[in-house]
Amino acid sequence: MKGKIEALLNGDPEAKQFFLEEIRRVALQSKMESLLRTRIGDDYPEEVLSALILKLFSMKEAILRKEEVNRSYIRKVIRSCLVDAVNKEAGVTIVSTNNPVKYDEEGRVREFEELFGHEENKDMEIEAKELFDEILSILSEKDIDTLCYYLNTKIYKREVKIKGMSKDALYKRWERLRKKIRKRLAYMPSEEEIRVFAERFLSEVCAKRGYK
Repeated sequence: MKGKIEALLNGDPEAKQFFLEEIRRVALQSKMESLLRTRIGDDYPEEVLSALILKLFSMKEAILRKEEVNRSYIRKVIRSCLVDAVNKEAGVTIVSTNNPVKYDEEGRVREFEELFGHEENKDMEIEAKELFDEILSILSEKDIDTLCYYLNTKIYKREVKIKGMSKDALYKRWERLRKKIRKRLAYMPSEEEIRVFAERFLSEVCAKRGYK
């Protein structure tokens, strides 16, 4: 898939056609096509492709560093672009991508309080390792402390203290970090991926820093 991504970013017509077909497939599988046609029109694949190209450009270095980019990964990125397109037309803040996508009474994609959505993943071990490496690569030292605090306190209900930081300050830092992670990741990981990531991060990173 790396070759197809590079070809798309270089303007190759065959690659463009390949991704247009993928967009249609993902829209059908996610039960979003009808809403996309209503909101955007029959040419919705072209608009979504433009958004996909921009996203892939922004993530190009990170994607090309991966040992392997499989179709499951690309379809997650496409699904996030589909949700972005629907939310944009509805004037809704972009949130996580459920599969199948659920809508409110006005046809808008529902918002969720959690950072990540839920999606079945057949390549869990590979995806979780990639997620771990990708998130770790974008974290500063302060970010690591903040994430250790959040995972322990908010998810596992274990109270930990970060030296020199109040709860209010840590909450504000977490909000900034959450936005940073959302911006840097190409797609929203599934609930299972984030669970596996959290367990590994707690054991391999946080425990070594004394956050147990």
